[in-house]
Amino acid sequence: MKRFTQLTIVGLLATSLLLSGCASKWDQQMAALKKDPIVTATWEGIEFIGSTESENRDYKSPPPHIERCYQSTLPQEVTFQTILQTAQEYGWIQSPGLSTTTSARLTKTIRYNATNSSVVSLGIGVGANECGQVYTGNVQIGIMIG
Repeated sequence: MKRFTQLTIVGLLATSLLLSGCASKWDQQMAALKKDPIVTATWEGIEFIGSTESENRDYKSPPPHIERCYQSTLPQEVTFQTILQTAQEYGWIQSPGLSTTTSARLTKTIRYNATNSSVVSLGIGVGANECGQVYTGNVQIGIMIG
């Protein structure tokens, strides 16, 4: 009878963990980054051209990050100000002293589960070759989140 009780408890515990989801802190943080509206923001005259995301390979993985690349036919200053303004509307706070006319560093506290949050950075760079792509004559924009 004692063995039956132990097996029942182990089974219930395993089922509970399986149903509640065992997402790691890294996975929770990546999910929170993906939910931030700056990740899916769109702008007139600014075209999304690609994205990369870090991977959770093992317990030593670096913090999650997302890099999104865009190109724009708008003037460089207009492109930069448009994206910067959108980020600020979504709650990103510009870090003083870390900005130029074509780049900015912003921060935001993002909650990744019911009790925990972390401060993450958003880097915006606007230039001729921000995404490592072949220069096409358009302004390129790199946004790094994480």
